[in-house]
Amino acid sequence: MKFTQTVFCMGVALALLGVGCASPIKPQIIMPAAKPQAKAYPGSVEVVVDGSIKSPNITVIDIPTFQTAICETIQRDKIFIGGVVTSNGDYQLRVTFLSVEWPGAGAGMTTSFTSRWKLSHTADGNLVWDDIIRGSHTTPFGEAFAGMTRAMRSIEGAARTTIADGLKGVQERAP
Repeated sequence: MKFTQTVFCMGVALALLGVGCASPIKPQIIMPAAKPQAKAYPGSVEVVVDGSIKSPNITVIDIPTFQTAICETIQRDKIFIGGVVTSNGDYQLRVTFLSVEWPGAGAGMTTSFTSRWKLSHTADGNLVWDDIIRGSHTTPFGEAFAGMTRAMRSIEGAARTTIADGLKGVQERAP
């Protein structure tokens, strides 16, 4: 009887904390709001994302997902007239993850991504723009009761902010 009560209490505690499997984040969830451009870059862009964004506890976002969200945002907002290509673009946008701070336990959960964004001309390698982008998002307890849900929303928000801020930097330098 005591064993059954202990197992039941542990199950309830885990459910309340939101511990469990997390679904991978889809690129569309981390795309920032649409921002039509008054001016765009001539030509096309190749997007390369590297570094590591793996969580020590859960895998909910990865490099291909992040890269797809950037590419789809560039296409949607028409930042480059020639769109996104898989190789040999007129420009190359390289995003390198430098560090990630994952949410821990607590009422408010914060995720922060630090990445380097570099835009260069492919033909001559000349640098157009190079900056460090720090995107962060906190999901308060009141937004979601379950801990896993708060953690997921925090990760999604930080990814969305990072993409929005990075592409804002790219857009501000359009000819």
